[in-house]
Amino acid sequence: MTNFETTIESTKSFDDTVKAIEQIASEQGFRVLHTHDVAATLAEKGFRRDPLKIIEICNARYASALLEKDVKVSLMLPCPISVYKQEGKTFVSALLPSRIADFFPGAGMEPIANEVEKTALAIVREAIGTGGASGRPNHQRNDKEASSRMAKEGCPNTPDPLLPRR
Repeated sequence: MTNFETTIESTKSFDDTVKAIEQIASEQGFRVLHTHDVAATLAEKGFRRDPLKIIEICNARYASALLEKDVKVSLMLPCPISVYKQEGKTFVSALLPSRIADFFPGAGMEPIANEVEKTALAIVREAIGTGGASGRPNHQRNDKEASSRMAKEGCPNTPDPLLPRR
């Protein structure tokens, strides 16, 4: 099974990572619709856990284009980015929008999803302070697979050489 997410360790504290994602997303033309403090919500009900926030980001132009392809993509919007602490370390997990297109074959949303993914991953890389060079991903498509897929879809983008590889 192909992974639908990537996870990278942040070089920053939990709070600084959350703030950086919120700020950089805005600078990249994405709106932060909401930041869910999952740990606080669970604590209200008596369940304790390490810090966990889910940041929902959206770009209206991309969202509109995807919804025109298939309104059911709304089930997967907005794009979530999770920031959490585990074993004393801060991690960021991001949904890979290119995988959303896999749920809607034939809808033609691959080029849009690839563009959103490129920006979302750039937001994460900048926010964690690695610029993509030293993060520890748990998954990422290799350049050959990405190039082949993008070429078939007519996407003008080339794979980002800063993206971590498997």
